Order: sequence, then structure tokens, then C-alpha cells
Amino acid sequence: MVHNTAAIRRCTNFTPRYHLTTRGTPLNESIRMHQHTTTEEPLNATISGLVLAGGKSRRFGGEDKGLLPLADKPMVEHVLERLAPQVQSLFLSCNRHQSDYQNTLNHVASAHPSISETALVSDPAPQNYAGPLVGIYSLLQQARTGWVLICPCDMPLIPRTIVRDLTETLRLETKLSSTSNNPLLAPNIQWPARRTDDKNEATQAPEPTTSRYDACHPAQPTQRHFLPVLINRTAGLQCIQQMPDHGQHASVRAWLERLRVCHRPYPDNYTGFQNINNPKQLKKIEFLLAKKQ
Repeated sequence: MVHNTAAIRRCTNFTPRYHLTTRGTPLNESIRMHQHTTTEEPLNATISGLVLAGGKSRRFGGEDKGLLPLADKPMVEHVLERLAPQVQSLFLSCNRHQSDYQNTLNHVASAHPSISETALVSDPAPQNYAGPLVGIYSLLQQARTGWVLICPCDMPLIPRTIVRDLTETLRLETKLSSTSNNPLLAPNIQWPARRTDDKNEATQAPEPTTSRYDACHPAQPTQRHFLPVLINRTAGLQCIQQMPDHGQHASVRAWLERLRVCHRPYPDNYTGFQNINNPKQLKKIEFLLAKKQ
């Protein structure tokens, strides 16, 4: 997919509300509150794929949505199969049917020798579901890489190039912000050194960069998609730690609005980010999958 510079900078008729700022907070205060250092560029570092499958699936009558059959396989398997060639490791957050999820994870990993690590992660108190950030926080603690791609289990058409797409945008946005005439985006902003006392720190040595962003997610002219998101693991962890109750009952949007985020534009008719939230959408996606085969 090729985008010109103007398209990368802004989607048509789309105005992001949170580039380098916290909602309702002056820019300089936002920078002070979240002085995260983005010290690795995604394509120069290994990336982990984190999949969320720990929700309650109320609109499916409480059934475990990630395991619902879709085109002759569990829904989550479609997501894992699309992410596996793009990442080094796969981690999955689930609170029920762990053995079924483990079998699916093992099956996908066995077909992709490049996957070096897999793991299941559960919420600390799964019986008291406290929102997606609890699962995300547990996954971020488990991952070892500097950057991670977070995706829900109900997005079976996620692009097979999503990591490359978001990485390219992060690099281009960083380059453009570094050459901007806006003094607030000038390259002389100095971010503090990255902590190295975290036991979950990435194993490889970080590479210096002038990145101005903690994360990148897709957007279409009429809709923003807060998941999937490619995010710096340390920045994401520190931000959740600073939120009330470590992000319990908070949304992914509220989390990302506290970070320095850019977006990758996709056309309005692109179907790769469709979620399955009810049986009707399940049938629709099943039709699209059959059409693509």
C-alpha cells in the first residue's frame, strides 16, 4: 500500500484530537506527565503480538467469543495466523477455556518456526472483569520486546501487513515532526534515559532514535480504530501505572489519549478492521472470508 506524504499526515476529513497531547492538558504539561523514551524503532527491533481474548462477550450470550467457530476454525485462530508471520512472539490474554486457547496457540506457532515464544496470560481477578486495560497490562508485563502489536481476538481480517504499515507511519511521522517549523515539535526536545532496572525489559540492546511517538494505530476517514495498535512497551506500561487504579474500568481510547500517538490512514471501504460484536457481524465476516478464498 502506497500513501503520499499528505495522506500519511492526515486522513481526509479526519482530525486527530491527541497528537502529542493529553486531552484537556497543555502540551508542555502532557510531556512532563509522560516523559517516556521511545528508544527503539520497530523495524530495528523484534516485535511481540499480543491478542486480547478475555472479555465477557455479553452480546454472544456469554459465550467465549475467541473460540466461536468461524470458517471452520476458532475466531482467534484467524487473528493469530495473520499476526504470526509479522512478529517474533505471540501472547494471548484469556480468562476461560485456557486449554482450548493453548491448543490453538500451539497449533499456530507450530506452523510458524519464526515464533520463538508463546504464552497465555490471565487477569489477576478474572471473576471481576475490570476492562481491557487489565489484560493489556498483564500482556505488557509478559512481553520482552521493546515494541508490541496489540489486537483483539474478534478482528479476523486484520491486515497481514499491519506491523509494516504502522512501522512505516511511525518513521515517517517522526521524520516529519523532526523537520517541522513548529517549535513544539523541534528535535531539541530531550527525553530522559530509558530505565534498565525493569525485570521485563527487552532483552536486546535498544537503538537510539529521535521518535516523537509512543504508538501508532489505524484510522479511516469516518472512524478511528484504537485497536490494533503498535506501541512502545515501556511507554504503555508506565502510562497504565499512572492511571487511576492502574486503568481498571478505563477504555483503550482513554489510555492512548494520554500518550503521543500518530495514525495510519486507510480508505473508508477497507474491511480489515471490522470487529465481530454480534451474531450478525459474525455471518458477515464469514461471508467476507469465504469471498477472499
